[in-house]
Amino acid sequence: MMRHRILSRLSTRSYSQSHDAPPPPRSRHAQWYAEMVPGMIPVAILGSAVYLGLRLLQSDLAHEKDLEDAQAHIHELEHKVDALQAARRTIASTGSASPPEHGTTVDRADDGMQSRGDDAPGRPNSRGWTAWFSSSR
Repeated sequence: MMRHRILSRLSTRSYSQSHDAPPPPRSRHAQWYAEMVPGMIPVAILGSAVYLGLRLLQSDLAHEKDLEDAQAHIHELEHKVDALQAARRTIASTGSASPPEHGTTVDRADDGMQSRGDDAPGRPNSRGWTAWFSSSR
């Protein structure tokens, strides 16, 4: 009996009339976003993909150009080394060359640093890395 009461109460539950009314109309902004955003998502994805693809292409081309410039610089330095070694061989074979005098300055190849004649070959000059930063000499 009690069970019948609970079931009858559940089945005859009355609802308010406010749920039967349609929802209030959307604002103009909400309507605009509801219409535009779904169409903008594929455009944003496509634009991002194109942008990232072009950036990757630009990066790849810049890297390739840097490699070509480095190879050209390496070949130029190799030719300079070959020319200097050939000059050293001709000087050594003739024996007419004399070492630079004490206190004279000998320019090194393109690095902007100078070495005194009294420095031992293969040993850095006495100024070290500060030569790059000193502009007085």
